[in-house]
Amino acid sequence: MRITVTRATTAGEIVQHVHEMYGSEADLRKRLKTHKRDAAALIALHNLREYADASPQKRITETREVVVPDDRLDLLTGARLHLLLSLKRERGAVKGVRRLAELAERDVKNVSEDLRVLQELGLVEIDHEGRGRPSTIRLSGDTMSLHLIEDGAQT
Repeated sequence: MRITVTRATTAGEIVQHVHEMYGSEADLRKRLKTHKRDAAALIALHNLREYADASPQKRITETREVVVPDDRLDLLTGARLHLLLSLKRERGAVKGVRRLAELAERDVKNVSEDLRVLQELGLVEIDHEGRGRPSTIRLSGDTMSLHLIEDGAQT
């Protein structure tokens, strides 16, 4: 299965997000020295280089694809897809795992585990606000399209 994730944003929002997640460019480079395989940090550095000098109002449409191999389709359970729908109903974001669990009428521990899997797949983003403060959980895009493909087939 291939999932296409699309998000409309601006250059300024991209740069701001990188700074919120990693601090300055120097901080980001320091992280990459110790975490050379951190894909999210590598993408953040690319985005910073790409958009730091652009007009903050410049409209950007980001599109990326997540491929879930046939033997891992069990990762996309009905409960996890329901969490994505619950986030969509809340305009794409909620404050805290507890709030999302209430919306989905599920146990907080199970929702937390499902969010970890969805985050690893790149379908949700979680901004940790600090100890004792709820995290912001949001869809990683404005739209998500699921495409059924045959194993090894390119479409």
